[in-house]
Amino acid sequence: MAAQGYDSAAASQGTPLAALDDDDTRLAGLPFAFPFFGVTYNQVFVNSDGNLTFTVGDFASHRPFPGAHDRRAAAHLTAVRRPESRPDAGGVRVFANSSRVVVSWVNVPEYAQYGTGPLQTFR
Repeated sequence: MAAQGYDSAAASQGTPLAALDDDDTRLAGLPFAFPFFGVTYNQVFVNSDGNLTFTVGDFASHRPFPGAHDRRAAAHLTAVRRPESRPDAGGVRVFANSSRVVVSWVNVPEYAQYGTGPLQTFR
């Protein structure tokens, strides 16, 4: 099996999560039942700071790892500064079909105390 890298096609075809702000979350339905740590889910919370949770959204700017309140899948798990502020460059996008769901954070600025941090792209 070949290694899977970043899927730019899924990112470009994905639906942007409008108005996703700092320390924000959006609920997304899954097109199939997804088993995760012995529980099956039909929806997922897409959190702006580069992670997914399954029973409650994550609005925290600082969190313990692993998540104290939920099972979490984390691609980045660090603060992202206003991911929706760059819709021309990507933002957070969700692509879903009957066999897979791909959540992509495209050119989102990492948090910086002053100004904008380096842009990050991951899924």
